[in-house]
Amino acid sequence: MENFNEKIWVGFVINVLVALWGISDMAADGGTVAAVFITVMVGCLLLTGAGIAMLVRGDPAGGILGAVGSAIFVPIGLICLIGCLQCRDKLRSAAFTETAAPESRQPAAAETSAVAAAEPAEEEKCGGPESPAGSDGISATAAAPVVPAKAAPRSEGVAACEEAPAAATDETPLAAFGFADERAWGWTLVLGSVALFFFALYHGTSIMSGSVVCFIMGIVRLVQSRQRLGRHACILYRDHLECVSGVWTSDLVSIPYASIREARYSGSRLRLQLASGDGTTKFAFYFALLASDKRDEARTVLQDKMRELGVLREN
Repeated sequence: MENFNEKIWVGFVINVLVALWGISDMAADGGTVAAVFITVMVGCLLLTGAGIAMLVRGDPAGGILGAVGSAIFVPIGLICLIGCLQCRDKLRSAAFTETAAPESRQPAAAETSAVAAAEPAEEEKCGGPESPAGSDGISATAAAPVVPAKAAPRSEGVAACEEAPAAATDETPLAAFGFADERAWGWTLVLGSVALFFFALYHGTSIMSGSVVCFIMGIVRLVQSRQRLGRHACILYRDHLECVSGVWTSDLVSIPYASIREARYSGSRLRLQLASGDGTTKFAFYFALLASDKRDEARTVLQDKMRELGVLREN
């Protein structure tokens, strides 16, 4: 599956190995505590496996099951946990892209077909070469299949015509907000975890697992920040909004303003209800993804836009 995260498989294999090691160690001691421990470990593995199976089938809810099942194996279980959450966000982004106002895409397809069908007439108007007629009086181009306008090559007659439409240019956004650069925070976690590890190793304390958690989280922050450099988390256009659908993904989702049914605003996120088929679906954008000096501005801009659309529900 395209959106499936390879960290899930690696993390799940590690979880299984850790569980087998723990079960073999506890089984030798026996007793009620060992039985409870073994039951919990097996149950968490089954829960993680069920979540992975749901993710493979394209169900984002499997990410929550996989993350909950991997939580008991923290710190090493963070690999599978983060992988499940990342896969969940990617699946949700893909679902939002497909379901957000699908009816708005159909007129565009019909329009391009009509434009493509009208191109032979435009050639004649511009003085291009006429198509040879068949034995039944129908031109050869009229019997040809209709090709979308943007994919069909234009003839020399149309290319030379001064009235031919110019190529569409990218729309200039009304506002754009980039991702926060968290590399400094990532390096702080990595270096702090290394110092904490040697401190625990020297003094023989039980905080070594905490250092592993900090190290993994720091690495995740560094990798994610590198992927997000120069990219935007939220962009406002004249007729639609583009923003990421979760904290673990960098993929933008296009949301036409016409599909927004309700918007609720809080200090940490903007929650939207979008038209989806016969019902609605929920969408949330988190302001923590933005640079700290841009969050207030983004809150104001988005709040004003939702108020302008008449969908903002102010408590």
